[in-house]
This record gives sequence, structure tokens and C-alpha cells, in this order.
Amino acid sequence: MNIKSMSKLHPFAVRYLATLAVSLIAALVCMTSTPPARAALTITEFTASTASTVAGAHSDGTASFSFQTTLDPGGSVGPAGGLPNDITFVLPPGLVGIAQNVPQCTVSTFRALGCPADTQIGTGTIRTTSNPAPSGEVLPDQTRRFAAQLYNLATSPDQAVMIGLQVDAFAVKGQQLITATAHAADGYAVTLSAPEIPRPEGVTLLDSTLTLWAVPSDPSHNAQRSCVQFTGQFNQFGCASDAPRLPFVENPTSCSEVPVTSFSVNTYEEPDVFTDASFAAPLPTDCGTVPFAPVLSLAPDSTQAGAPTGFGADLSIPQNNDPYGQGSSELRDTVVTLPPGLVISPSAASNGLEGCSDEQFAAKSDAPAVCPAASQIGTVEVVTPLLSAPLMGKLYLGVPLNNDPASGEMFRIFVEFKGFGQDVKLVSGVVADPVTGQLTGRFLNLPELPFNDVRLHFNGGQNATLVNPSTCGPNTTTSVFTPYSGNAAATNSSTFLTSYDGNGASCPGTLPFTPAAGISPASGQAGALSPLTVSFSRGDGMQPLGQITTRLPAGLLGNVSSVAVCGAADAAAGSCPAASRVGSVSATAGPGSDPLTVPGTAYLAYGTGGYPFALSVVVPAVAGPYDLGNVVVLVNIQVNNDGSLTAISNPLPSIIDGVPLDVRAVTLTFDRPGFTFNPTNCGPLSMSGQITSLGGTPAAISAPFQVSGCNALPFKPSFTVDTQGATSRAAGASLTVRYSQQPGEAATHSLRVELPKQLPSRLTTLQKACPESVFFANPAACDPGSVVGMAVAHTPVLASALSGPAYFVSHGGAKFPELIIVLQGEGVTIELPGETFISKTGITSSTFPAIPDVPISGFQLTLPEGFHSALAANGTLCKSKLLMPTTITGQNGVLVKQATRIGVTGCTKAKQAKKKKKTKQKAKKARAARAHKASGRHAGQGRGTS
Repeated sequence: MNIKSMSKLHPFAVRYLATLAVSLIAALVCMTSTPPARAALTITEFTASTASTVAGAHSDGTASFSFQTTLDPGGSVGPAGGLPNDITFVLPPGLVGIAQNVPQCTVSTFRALGCPADTQIGTGTIRTTSNPAPSGEVLPDQTRRFAAQLYNLATSPDQAVMIGLQVDAFAVKGQQLITATAHAADGYAVTLSAPEIPRPEGVTLLDSTLTLWAVPSDPSHNAQRSCVQFTGQFNQFGCASDAPRLPFVENPTSCSEVPVTSFSVNTYEEPDVFTDASFAAPLPTDCGTVPFAPVLSLAPDSTQAGAPTGFGADLSIPQNNDPYGQGSSELRDTVVTLPPGLVISPSAASNGLEGCSDEQFAAKSDAPAVCPAASQIGTVEVVTPLLSAPLMGKLYLGVPLNNDPASGEMFRIFVEFKGFGQDVKLVSGVVADPVTGQLTGRFLNLPELPFNDVRLHFNGGQNATLVNPSTCGPNTTTSVFTPYSGNAAATNSSTFLTSYDGNGASCPGTLPFTPAAGISPASGQAGALSPLTVSFSRGDGMQPLGQITTRLPAGLLGNVSSVAVCGAADAAAGSCPAASRVGSVSATAGPGSDPLTVPGTAYLAYGTGGYPFALSVVVPAVAGPYDLGNVVVLVNIQVNNDGSLTAISNPLPSIIDGVPLDVRAVTLTFDRPGFTFNPTNCGPLSMSGQITSLGGTPAAISAPFQVSGCNALPFKPSFTVDTQGATSRAAGASLTVRYSQQPGEAATHSLRVELPKQLPSRLTTLQKACPESVFFANPAACDPGSVVGMAVAHTPVLASALSGPAYFVSHGGAKFPELIIVLQGEGVTIELPGETFISKTGITSSTFPAIPDVPISGFQLTLPEGFHSALAANGTLCKSKLLMPTTITGQNGVLVKQATRIGVTGCTKAKQAKKKKKTKQKAKKARAARAHKASGRHAGQGRGTS
């Protein structure tokens, strides 16, 4: 048995000589009769030490124990307290026996013939009560002492180490099998167990001293080596070993931990009552010369830059097999920092990734872990000199204990490897840099056991846990290994190369970035209330999406008045109420062909920074066992003069809690009933804009959009005009225009009117027109004389009306001054320009060529009289028939032409009196006619009765 191997990496090793001795002794001695229950056994002596205290030395070790004795009524010596039954030793960490260095004897050979000399690993003596048979050394107190031999036995597949104890006592071959195991609760220190010790009649174990040999084949042990297979006699000694000269016992390599061996024994009479003892051996010395040379290599399954990939990590520690030298130090801590850019892949969570809980893993239990299959992220293989074959196991993703990526408790790896009846569990914490995502893995306070190799492999494929750096060239992993010896930590680096295609091609100076966009209504009917889907995406291997700016087709709008708009503060916090929900969101992130898609919600909110409205896009960052809260992205909404909307997103997040997002696609579906509606223009339209990558690369986007069925839309607008009849040269003339439409009609595209010659433009006011440079910079800075009227517009889209002044705006000598109406309300500002033209005959025409495709329930423009009136008056308006030729064009192409009569109000009293007189005359004639008709009817009735 290789005690060193078992003590360090796996729970199988022969502990101190004391431990082994105690086990062996317990195995041989017992009595057949069962006396009455009594007090527990008393251990009068227990020691365990090695011949050398040099750390890692291969040194003989001796252990001894004795029980307090008493005289029975017949005068025989026996243990006080009962007959020893089960004996257990827990060896100090780091003390191991390298069983693979010594030939093994089968259990059947051990039982039948006795084992070969080259399988013997130690010797000793036991003292028992006397027996009539003439055997053994008779001591003065009439007890007997016998020689014992220890053998390295072959194990079954479910056993780690087996030791055979053989004693030739009273001419009877006494044998006991001792098993070596390791338990999580003891930190995987080796436990030696000798259960149910046989009880030859009249024989009881009193004490024992056993020695394990550091180098079993060394000739110095020949005199104590049993020759049973050569002589057939169990008490014949003096044989040589032909086995290679290799070490068996190896001291601990830590000079800071006192080697403590614990001993526990119960009795046949009282199996639930145990007596315990422990012994602290001298502290190991000479740790400064303990060798330690670990090497870690790390290689991806794929070397393609930016691709999800499996990874293999191979950690090897050369073991010193020099029988007369110091063994290698055991590994206490490992800290591995992966290359920059080798980060966690969001795609790992796209296929049902789960986490294993601490209860399921049960790190402190010997029971196998019961982690979900979907939590397995890799495999592990451990090669140790203690065992004849590797231990195999799995890597699991541990359930996070918090959301702090720097804590080592957010990203956890559970490691379980099994074999030879043992189950070893380790927990590793992984730290992720919250800014860069760079990963550092930590295995701390590892079991003090030796190993040659630990091979970890993280699953590959499209759902691999890790993704390669997106750059080409060398990628270096750095490692720090801390030994149990207390010497300086060893460092190591390992480098692998990545290329653009995984086959050596160079990466471009800048990764490509050609994003795509799409827009699609659920219904293509013009003017219909219809859900709308807008999407933005980019291909794998491109730069991640950063910021999106897009202009929707004109006339594609939402009924803001139908939504309880969320406050700006709640929108920023992602806490808008359900009443402000307008749609659903789908966000896709991660490399490869199977990225992670996470659903979210879009809410309509009030904007800030000059934007009237915004979308609060809330996506719960839930991926596998991780819930990182909500990711909130605000999308500011600007209303353009043509009635279209421009949406400007805040920069999309690049990393959340140490996980780079690598955003691939964003899809918004506005599915609130009655919210979005289509344009009433069936011409070819488009969505356009720009997407900027996280690296700052801009790319234009465009997506076609067109509806149909415009000819089915009615277009019957109401257009009325009136003016004040009383005018003067100083005050000019007034004009009030009223326009309205019914729900379901096509919106208005353009309007052209010709003012009658009685209402010409007022030249003195035109001369006050605001220069366009001043107006477009800030209309409030214009000369008050350029303000010629006020307008109010009502739309079902908004809860409040839009209103504002009308300006004359000058474009220099390019054309006549324009009449520009500035409408404002609910944070929205629309500038509605009307072109003015004055003919040679003095006729003024006004054309509004591009009215927004927005439903208008009512509009009124008032151009009042005053010192700066827009219009003058020719002649007496009360005596004139005023007609305004009008052409109105719908967004659906329907043309409405009419000669709009301008009503005149506020005429003189004389005119009103004449009109009143005519009205009275008409009334008088009507009364006379009714009286005449009535008299004729009465005459007829009289004739009928005579």
C-alpha cells in the first residue's frame, strides 16, 4: 500500500505506524465469552511517530498502544472495560503510504498460503492474555507476546487500500483485514478500520507495537521478513525481497501542522461506547528542501477567435520516488488567471443550464452528489501514485451564493471524482473582473494528498461555458501554486494561439460590422390598429451591438393617449407599472449558433433631456441559475416634423457582473391592443437609421415598409373659413381657419388655398418676417412683429392639444416668406411650414405641402387683426362674396377641391338693420299666408255641413 498516495490526493493511505499497528492488533485479539457490561476501555498508552522528522522523508514509523488491565476472579489478566471490537485510526494529513510502489498479495493467497516476502510492508508485536497452547513468549505476568507481519494486499474495484495483519499465535495463524478509506468530514485524511475483531477463545488483546517500513525492499529488513512461502512456517524469518527499491511511507510535507493521529475503540459488550485517544508527533522539519515543481497547461478545443469552445487544463506535479530523498510537497492552493478575453459565454445558458445546490452536492458528505444533469459543465480525471488507476469525475456549475463577481461565490465550480469506493469533492470559486470579465479560478485548502496529474475539461460545443478571445495571437494563462511545505509559491504560464478561422488566418484590423434591421406590422392594412415588430441583429463573429438610432416610417405611430405613461424616474429604475406596458422584448446575446435569448418588456414613459417620450426596455438578466436583476435600457423618442418618430437608444450594456453580453439581436413587438396603427399612405416607405457597435463602428441600416388598402379609406375633411367684416387700414383683416376629420379617415397630405383679392398679404408685416437663421436657432428670439397668429391642433394620438404661434419666416431673396406654425404640447414640437406666393395680380396663395400623416380631429388657425396682421383688406368685406379656392389631398391620394366660402362676421349696424327688416318682412308674409290658408279651410267645412 502506498501510504503517501492515499494520504494526499485520495483518502487511501496507511497512516502512522501507530495507526497501522493499532488496527492490526485489534484485528487479532479478542475473547469468546461476553462478560457483563462494564465501564469503557481505558487507553493507558498511545504513541505514533516516525524515525525521522524530515518533511517528506521516507521513514520507518512505529505506533503502540495499550489498554488498562485487571485481574478477573480466576486471577487472569484482562483488559478493564470489555473486549476490544472495532478499532479505527484517523491518520494525520500528509502521512501516506504509496501502495503502488510495493508488490501486492491477493487476499486469497494471504488467507491460504501466506504472502510472498516482497509484499511485506512492516512488522511488530502484540501482547495478549495467556492460553494453554505452548506458543509465544511468556511474560512474567503470564501474558504472551507474539510477532506480527503486515502485508500489502491487492484490492477489489471498490477498495482503495487493503492491509493484511498476520500473527502466529498459539500455533494458530491469526489474520485480520484492515481497510483504508477517507472521509470528507475529516478533510480526506486516511482512516484505517479493523471492524469486528475475531475473538479466539481465551485470548484478549492487551497492547501492541507495530512498525511500517519506509522502504520495504531495503535489505535492513531481511531479518524481520517472513519466509512463510518458502518454509511453510509462519515463524521463520530472514528472507530477502526482490522488489524494486522504492519508498512506501512518506512523511507529511507541512512544517506548520502538528501530525496528530487519533485512535478510537469500542467493545463487544457496549458497541455504542467508544474510547478515544490522540497523539501529536513532533513537528516536521527541513521543509525548505522539499521539492515542488507543478506545471499547468491550458488548451482550447478550438483556436478560432471569438468562438465558444471547450477547454482542457492539465496540472501535473512530478513526484519524487527516490527512496532516500524527500517526497514532493503537496499542493495547498491554486490560483489560475485566464487570458484576457477568455470569458464566460452567455450561450452556455441557452440550452437549459442549471446549477447544483450545496445541498445536492453535499461537499461534507461521503454520499455521491445528486447534481442535475444540466448542471454538468465538464469532466475531471485524477492520476495519483496511491492508486492503480485514475479517479474519474464531473465538473458541475454551483448555484451562486451572491451576485458579486469578485467574491468567488457567484461563479462556483463543484468537482467530484470517484473510484475504488471513494468519493472526493472539491469546491472552487471563480472571480470575474466586473469591467473586463477576465476570470481567475481558485482552489484553496486542497486535501493534503499527492497526485501526478489533474486533468479538467470544460464542455465544448455551441453551449460551451467559455468563449475564446476575439483577437488573434498568443493568449497566456498565469498560475500561482502554493505548497504545503510553506516555501515560496511556484508560478507558471501557458500560452495558446488563436486565429481568425482556427486554422491560422490573421484577424482583420477591425472585426466586421454589418448589422441588419427589419420592420413588420401584423396587419398590412393602411390605417389599421396593428401590432408591430421591429428587429435589429448582427451575425456571429461581428462586433457586438452598441447603440441604435432609427427613424420609423412616417405615419407609423402609437396612441399615447391610451396609455398610462410611466414617470421618468420609474422608467430609469425599470419599475414602470403594468398600465404603461406597450410591448414585449427579446434580447439575444452570446457567440456561436445557439446564443441565449431572454424575454423582456417595453413600457411607454415620459422622456428627459428634451425628448417628450421614451421606452423603458426592461430585460430580466436571468441565465441558467443566475438572476442578475433587470437590465434597463432607455430609448428616447423624438417626434419629427413629418410626424415620424426617431428612437435613440442609450448604449446597450456590454457586460453584467463580469459576464460580457456580446449582444447579437434585439426585437421589440408593440402588442398592446389599440396602441400602434399603420400609416394611411400606401407609397413605399422605409425604416432607416444607424447602429454603432461597442467598438464605435457606425453602420447604416434600412428596412422597407409598405401598407396597402388606402383606396378603402374615406377622406371627407371639413374645411371652413371666416373673417371679421370690420376692417381698417391700421388693423388689417383677420382670418380664422377650421379643419376637422372623422375617425378612420385617411390623414391629410397637403393643403393649398388662394385668398380672395379682398384679402391680400400685408406687405409691412411680411417685411417683419423673422430671418430663418434666427427662427431655426430659437423662435423666441424673433421680432414680435413676425408673429401673425395662433393655432390649436387636436389629435387622438395625444391626450392634450398642440398649440402655438404662427410666424412669418424670411429666406432672404430665395422666395416669399413662409408661414410656419409652431405647435407644442406634451413635450412635442411640430413646425408646420406653409409656402406663400403672391401673384402679379396681388392674389396670395398658401400651400402646406407636407402635412404629417397624423390623424387630426380638429385644427384651428387664427390670423387676427392688429398692427402686424398677416392680411390687409381691399374694400368692404361685408358687401363682398369671398371665395377661397381650396385643394386638399389625402395621404391616400384622394383629391378634394372646393371653393370655400369665407364667412364674414361683425359687419355694421345698418347692414344688420336691413337684414333684420328683411327678416321681419318675410315673417309677416309667412303669417299672412298661413292666415289665408286657414280661412279657406274653414269655408270648406261650412259647405260640407249645409
